[in-house]
Amino acid sequence: MKQKFSFQYGEKEYSLSAENNAKITLEDGVSVEVEAKAYPAFDAVEWVVWFENASEKNSEIFSEINDCDTLLPLQYPEAKRWGYMPKPGDACVIAMKGKVPGIYYWKSDAISATEHQFAYEYLDKASKKTIHLANECARSSEGLMPFFDVTASGEGCIAAIGWTGDWRADFTKCDDGIAIKTGLKYTHFYLKPGERIRTSSTLIMKYASGEDKHNKFRRLMKAH
Repeated sequence: MKQKFSFQYGEKEYSLSAENNAKITLEDGVSVEVEAKAYPAFDAVEWVVWFENASEKNSEIFSEINDCDTLLPLQYPEAKRWGYMPKPGDACVIAMKGKVPGIYYWKSDAISATEHQFAYEYLDKASKKTIHLANECARSSEGLMPFFDVTASGEGCIAAIGWTGDWRADFTKCDDGIAIKTGLKYTHFYLKPGERIRTSSTLIMKYASGEDKHNKFRRLMKAH
């Protein structure tokens, strides 16, 4: 899995791929560095992007940052007829519901009981719609947890976003797989001279059909 990401710097759009902790220099003394780790025993890769301004003046504006902007090459059955009801095995994104506001613990048991339930979002190849997911209230595990199972025909990838505040994740079904874009919910900033910041990290673990994916992911988290 390549560490692919994208962003806009000033008026230019960048879509980059970097491995082995590569550092990419832009104009005006601004650089982008990727810290990457591979976990071959788990078919997983993790990366985080750093932005640095080594010049003596303010940078241009960074915006539209997708810390992960890659294609998951998943195979899926041919598009079904319109009106077809999805079933297990069809291409979908499985998310886990997160914390609900504390008021529901005493006001509504039905709502508080939804915590940590799975939410299935099926991808329709005919319409190629995009699924937009995000947390709520600036806490990373409120509303939705930042972990996703992107699956089709039994195989897939578990993806995770490493960030303590607002995040977003978009999934689009394409002809040759499922495109995933993740990052901070809002990014529009410049860097002063000498400033260096990071954005959200990304972890993607592949699994095969029939593999014990959930325990594989737990072992990965426990080990690393």
